[in-house]
This record gives sequence, C-alpha cells and structure tokens, in this order.
Amino acid sequence: MLVAAGAFAWFYLGSRGNQAKGPDLVRVSPDDGHSYSEPAISPDGGFVAYISDRSGKKELWLQQVGGGDPIQLTHSDEKVKSPAFFPDGRRILYERTSADGTKSTIEAISTLGGEPQVLIQGGRIPAVVLSPDGRQIAYPEFSHGVAPRLVTISSNGGRPRELPAWARMPKLLSAMPVWTSDSRYLLCWMKPRAGEWKWFAFPADGGNQVATGAGAALRVAGLNVAPRLMTGDRVLFNGGRSVWEIRLSPSSWRVQGVPHQLASGTLDESPCSVSATGTVALQVVGSYLNNLYLIPLSAATGQPTGVVRRLTQDGRQKLLARARFPWNPGGDPGSAYFMPAGSGVYAVDLASSKQTLVIARLPPIVFPAISPDGRQVAYSVAEGDSYSIRLSESGEAGGGPEEARVLCKACGRVQGFSPDGRFLFYCPECKVKHDPKRKTTVRLLEVASGKDWPWLEHPTDSVSVDGRTFGQDSGWLYMDLKPPGSGASRGYLVPWREEPVPQSEWIEIPGFGPTSTPQWEASPTGNFYYFFEGSKLMAVAFDSRRKSFSEPHEVVFVPGSAVTLKPDDDWTVRGPGLVFSRQETGNSSVWLMKLPR
Repeated sequence: MLVAAGAFAWFYLGSRGNQAKGPDLVRVSPDDGHSYSEPAISPDGGFVAYISDRSGKKELWLQQVGGGDPIQLTHSDEKVKSPAFFPDGRRILYERTSADGTKSTIEAISTLGGEPQVLIQGGRIPAVVLSPDGRQIAYPEFSHGVAPRLVTISSNGGRPRELPAWARMPKLLSAMPVWTSDSRYLLCWMKPRAGEWKWFAFPADGGNQVATGAGAALRVAGLNVAPRLMTGDRVLFNGGRSVWEIRLSPSSWRVQGVPHQLASGTLDESPCSVSATGTVALQVVGSYLNNLYLIPLSAATGQPTGVVRRLTQDGRQKLLARARFPWNPGGDPGSAYFMPAGSGVYAVDLASSKQTLVIARLPPIVFPAISPDGRQVAYSVAEGDSYSIRLSESGEAGGGPEEARVLCKACGRVQGFSPDGRFLFYCPECKVKHDPKRKTTVRLLEVASGKDWPWLEHPTDSVSVDGRTFGQDSGWLYMDLKPPGSGASRGYLVPWREEPVPQSEWIEIPGFGPTSTPQWEASPTGNFYYFFEGSKLMAVAFDSRRKSFSEPHEVVFVPGSAVTLKPDDDWTVRGPGLVFSRQETGNSSVWLMKLPR
C-alpha cells in the first residue's frame, strides 16, 4: 500500500523538543486568508507556482518572487495538484484528478499561460514527480483490482515503465518517491511487512534497489520521516515541524554523517522544491486539525435520517480505520476506530461520542483484529517466516502483543473475528516474506479451544476475508477472490456458519472488479453498501432472502449540515451510519529559504 508522505508522516512522529535558529524565511504568497500550497520554484528563482483556492477552488497560480499579484494559470473542473517547473523554466508540469479520484491526467502548461498540453492519462495517481533533467516523470498508480505500481515515463509521453524492484518489495506502506539529483534513481521511504521504515534508492532503469541506511541514522536522532527533495548530495525533509537535511553519497547512495536541522520550526515547514541557485520553496502551515463526523443512516432505506453530527472535538490527528486503508479492525459495529498521532488505537462510541483506548501500543508488524464486543484483540506476530497468533484483552490492561496469550505458533496471519467472536479467520499460507503467486485459503481457529479447520478454499484462486460483516443480522461476510499473482480481484458475500462454505453458496457482488470504484463500504449491521460515482454517493441494497442486489440509487443528504461528505474524504460505514474524517488546517502559505552552505 502506498501513501503520500504528508498523509502518514505524523503517525510516526513525536515532538522534537527545542528548535534551533536557522536561516531567515521570507513569505512570498499573499497574506489574504486564502490557502497557498505545493510551491514549485523556477530554476532561476524568479517565479513560484503554487496551488491556491483564491478563485474559489484549488487551481494553479504563478507569482513573481519580486512582488506583484498572482496570475491564475488553470481553469479546471477537476482537482489540480503537484506543480513542477521544467528545467528551462518555460513550462510547468501538474496533475488534475477527477472528482471521484479514479482518473488522473498529467499536463504541461506554458509559464506565460495558455492551453495546457495533455501528456499522460491514467488511473488514480496520488502525485507526480518530475526528474531534475526534465526528461522523466515518476508516479505511483492505483487501479482497483490491480496491485499498485511505481512507474516512470518520458515527459514527452509514451508507454509507462514499471519499476519491478519496487513491486517485489514486501512493503506494508510506502511514501511518495523523490528523484535523486542526477535523475537516475528514485528515493522511497518504505516500511516492509516486518521491520522499520527505511530509505531505498530504486534505479529508474529498472535495476535492484539500494539500501541507503538513512532510516537507521534518522531513528538515532529521533526522526522517522520521508525524503521531500534532493539537491546535490543533500536530501531535505520535514523533521516534524522544521526543515532538516541528511547527505547521501552520489556514488553509492549510502548515508553520510548525521541529520542536521536547517530551519527554526516555529511553524510547520515542509520543503517542496529548490532552484538552481539554492533557494528552497517551503509550504508552511500553522496547524493541522482532524475530526470525525457521523451521517445517521436508515436501516430500512439506506438514506440519511438527519444532519451530520460531529463525533470528536479534540482536533488531534486521527487516521480513520476503514476497509481498504489502513486496515479493517472489525470490532464493535456501534463504534468507529481510529489511530491518533503517535501510537495506539481508540474507539469512539457513535451514540455517546465517548472515546475509549482499545490498543495501547500499536504493533509494528501487522494491523490487529478487534472482537465484535470490542473486548479482545488478536495479533499476528512474526516468527521466522511465519506468524504466531496471539490474543489479549483490549485497553491498557491488555498490554501489547508481547504479553498476549499464544493461540497457535507458526500458523499464519490473522484476518479477523467471526461475527459471534468465537472464532478467528486466518490465512495459513501467508508468510512474512510475501509471495503474491502463493495461493491462499481461509481457516477457522476456535478461540476457546485452539482447534482449527478449513473454512474457505477455491480450486485455483486465492481467497481472503477480513472480518467485515454485512446484513442486519451480521450474517454475511465479505470475501475477496483473485488468481495468484494477479491484482484483479472479485468480491463475494459468504454466509456465516462454523462449517466450511462451498463455492455454490458464494454470492458475487455486482460491479466489483478491475474497473469498479476504488472504495466501497458496506454496513456491518445493514443491507446496504455504498460507493462514489463521480461526486455522488450511491447505495445498493442487498435482499438476503432472494440473494439479489438492487440497482444503485443516489444518497440524498439532509439539508442544513455544517459539514458534508466529499469523495476524497476518508470514510467508512458502521452500525448507525457513515463516519468520515475531515482534515481542517490553518491556511497554508509559501515561503522561501536560502539553503545554507
């Protein structure tokens, strides 16, 4: 799974203590209450391009560093992001993404304005990065039902080239890539399934990755972050709130020395681009806030029954647990689960808004499973190339995986609890060293006795479940079916019972396939599942007696809500309704900093 560096870096960062005084920062963007982000500085340092909402929606703007009003360059109906100057300074690369986030287009526009030129059209692309020589574009690409891939392509267009070494890495998470200063390698911050976050250098020509050793050097300094840009042998990054650097040898890409803080860190300062003359463009944000909201839904119609209600008021960073990212915890359907900045997992009761600690220390290996009553947590703990499955009580008393009771050793990876909480689903073929070509099955492990038996298996394809229930009696489970070695998958509903369920009783979910929506969520205690079709939220009803699905119909929100759901929000469906997370930031601004020698 791949995430943008900014979306996940806070999860692993603690406070950095007192900040050292660094070079002076000079504000470039207007101080007018609008947001200015993702700055790209021209090679000669004379212009800055950025994304701003000063026209009412986020567009690409250009501003002269010496002063003057910004000039709007794009007038798009879609989301615009990731600007970068070509080396000659005459064109600016950027990306626009459809409202539902499923399709992206990479374009170039003259610095003087005019009609943009379409370079690349593809699936969901989180961001694009232009090589320093302007000849290549790198980007991760997501298409539903197909494994994520990191590709490079000529900036003149053509066929994308996948980096096979990146695809082979048994990663749990990865951040956005950064070009090395010679345009030959891509630096990636990655977390393998077992281990710490590390920096790797991947050759753009498709060779094997190089371990830089930067991850270990940063951890010694109390940092665990992704690279943001490279100039010469210097890699710049956000060290929590301020700009830091570490050096890599251009001949080996091994780390040299220790990290150094460059800027004061009085605000949240992220380096975004650097000119040929050594001027760094920074995105500066005063504060980040994040809260959860609930849209109550009718169990009978699947439609909203009231206005949006705010669930949390604390504003701290929260990563909402949901089906596809970062993981589906199962747990009490009357609660939503989230991970605050730092570690641990909390449940928020959707009726009372009360927050309860569920997991004090989040395991670094595999995301855990929570029982339907929220009282127990099952862990997969790596042992050699396999996993043991352990069980503990939730909350502070439960401790972590080290103190948990061992249910089985070297047996496989846990996938979730059964709806009645008496069993665990697990994958016996799942190993620490991931092999996508290995065929997988699902077995049941009885929590009380430790007995287990086969539950789901297909003659040729891999099957997996994650404990997601569906239906008013939670009598159905979601199952994923795909050929080994292929990213293309199909979704099925499987009736819950202790005995093995034959293939004849599996019900295929309509529209689930390689071309379907990237996110759909099902009610764990209702008969509806939901997905976005463009900017519209759609619902499909399931008739458990007839084992059939309705045609999709639009969800109509109740007027009067202060906050409304958007396609790019993180969201999930729990017992009483739809829960979503909304990022609320202080307006970002653009500043410049001269890079110290």
